Amino acid sequence: MKVVNGTSYHDDTPDKLIEDLEYARLNGLRVRLFYGDTLTGRDWGEEHDVCGFLGRSTGPNKIPILMYNVLSMGGPGILDHCIVKLLVTGKYGAVTVAYLHPLYHHPAYSIKENRDPGYLYPELPYEMRGFQCEVVARFKTFSRANRWFRFMTGRRMIP
Repeated sequence: MKVVNGTSYHDDTPDKLIEDLEYARLNGLRVRLFYGDTLTGRDWGEEHDVCGFLGRSTGPNKIPILMYNVLSMGGPGILDHCIVKLLVTGKYGAVTVAYLHPLYHHPAYSIKENRDPGYLYPELPYEMRGFQCEVVARFKTFSRANRWFRFMTGRRMIP
């Protein structure tokens, strides 16, 4: 366990990432976490509990947590040793890539409109496809699918 500024981090968490997480926590900056395989750099494609403000838990071992907003009293612990990309929003709204795994890559998402007559979800014609062309999400409109695509690829901070 590495302890920096009273916050306990996993031993496998890179020092540069800890520095960036601590900077965001201490300055109250909004973050977007991308979890993934730290050996290959492959993004897991997580979309929930990945945006917010960093805080830390209470108790003898204070771990980093992700809070909904700066006034929140708690939140889920983060997998700091599994972060492959970290986006931070500055005070003036500029989004920067604070940390990027050297081998980082995300699924080659693609949007496909499905208009087959036997399609099971005619109310959700837009399908988002991932690594192996598997459907990972469905949407009612192209604009909603595009918004999700931009969020998952780091071009948008909120879903």
